Amino acid sequence: MVTMIIAAMLFFGSLESQIQITNRDLIPLQTVDPMAPMSDLSILDPVIGAADIVGLGEATHGSREFFLMKHRVFRYLVENKGFTIFGLEASMPDCLAMERYVATGEGDPKAAVMAQGFWTWSTEEVLDLIKWMRTYNADAKHTNKLHVVGFDMQNQVGGTLFFEKAQKRLKGDADSLFWETIGYDRLSDNNRLRANEVMNELIKDIRAKDGEEAGRTAEFVRRVYFQSEGTTIFQGLLEWQQRVIPTMSRTFADSAKLIAELKLEPGSALDGLRFLDDHKDKLVDVPKEKRKDAADSMDRQAEALQLLARSKPTHKERLLAQADMLGFLSYAMRMPDELSQPGINAFTYRDKCMAENLVEINKTLYPGQKIFAWAHNGHIMRGDASTGIRTMGTNLHGLIGKKYVPIGFAFESGGLNAMGNGTGLTEHKLDAAEPGTLDSTLGKLGKPLGFVVTKFVQGKVKSRSVGAVYDKKYESNYYAEFDLAKAFDGLIFVKNVKASRLLQ
Repeated sequence: MVTMIIAAMLFFGSLESQIQITNRDLIPLQTVDPMAPMSDLSILDPVIGAADIVGLGEATHGSREFFLMKHRVFRYLVENKGFTIFGLEASMPDCLAMERYVATGEGDPKAAVMAQGFWTWSTEEVLDLIKWMRTYNADAKHTNKLHVVGFDMQNQVGGTLFFEKAQKRLKGDADSLFWETIGYDRLSDNNRLRANEVMNELIKDIRAKDGEEAGRTAEFVRRVYFQSEGTTIFQGLLEWQQRVIPTMSRTFADSAKLIAELKLEPGSALDGLRFLDDHKDKLVDVPKEKRKDAADSMDRQAEALQLLARSKPTHKERLLAQADMLGFLSYAMRMPDELSQPGINAFTYRDKCMAENLVEINKTLYPGQKIFAWAHNGHIMRGDASTGIRTMGTNLHGLIGKKYVPIGFAFESGGLNAMGNGTGLTEHKLDAAEPGTLDSTLGKLGKPLGFVVTKFVQGKVKSRSVGAVYDKKYESNYYAEFDLAKAFDGLIFVKNVKASRLLQ
């Protein structure tokens, strides 16, 4: 969830909006009701054009009107522009329960929505959208069926669990031990080859038993989690920044103690740990070959500990914990190659991978089918190149150009759900936006709901941007700065919003 916080708060500062917006620029929209007549949404047609992927943002992760309006726009795109894919900023395997319900009607829709794992999307509004998709698919006259797919990969366990469940279902419990005992992202090259052999066989069996589409889904899970290594590098960067460095000395001491206690051959793992601990403050400067040797030795030690855990049940928990930490540290040895790239961190790398996943969905998972991508403004927007920020939208624009269209959201005041500072998930009330901001300027026009074609309103703006966390003490920090026309092709403005309705 921390990623959702950062990605939604990319651009802090004091810039006031540098554009003039007149009453003529804010085109009225009739309602946010998803089931209302949609003639007013024809204003979207020239903006969307022949896009293959349309990104719909949100200025907060927890406001009802944004979600209702996104449902309404999705319905319009389905019924008028041939869109069939609902893409969600959630981990791909965790969205499969929603896809199953939408495609077949099987399962509990509420449980399916909540299975995606984030409170942000566990709402009545998203549930109503999923139910509408099922109703649409159940109508025989709709031959082009709708699908749900997650394009994120935050849940690192999701890919492993997908194949573990498939192996148990198709091969039996005994053959699933590989996935239960060895986490794929911690494997050495040899075990990665073994894992790919297992996956190849499973994908073949899935395709034979469950059909071509199920086979493509399994291929896509492998791509997202194992081939592109998006989740691994994202998680590795995150661990590096938040967890790995502070634990190096302790892990070295714990490993030495455990090896001595069990009378194990220390091998070269302790040399690798000592090397890592000695150089933790300047790891980027250490030659890649030396870091790789140390990392490989820790990989071997981690695998030995995992195997040993099976024969020493009384020490199993400690052995697996040490193996897990050795895996994190071995990956840390390789991370400086990513960290040394300009503008790269865990969050911008995640956006790059999400963009690649969306393009791959359009190319191979659901070939040629148009995608509605649901995410925060901070992801779907095209970043200003001068800032060095590369959002998902920036990457999509680089990959497919005008075939990607981002539409953002803004609001003047109202309610939202967010994690508070020490208060947990709660409802927050936001007063009128700061004077001079895009939100305040649009609010003064007096229209409750409207659409801005941004190419007619060019210039720098400052607009509210709240992610998964909100603290009123730092209200002035919850604004993003960007060039409006460069960031979005269109903008939906809702004057007042209310908090989304969370599922219980």
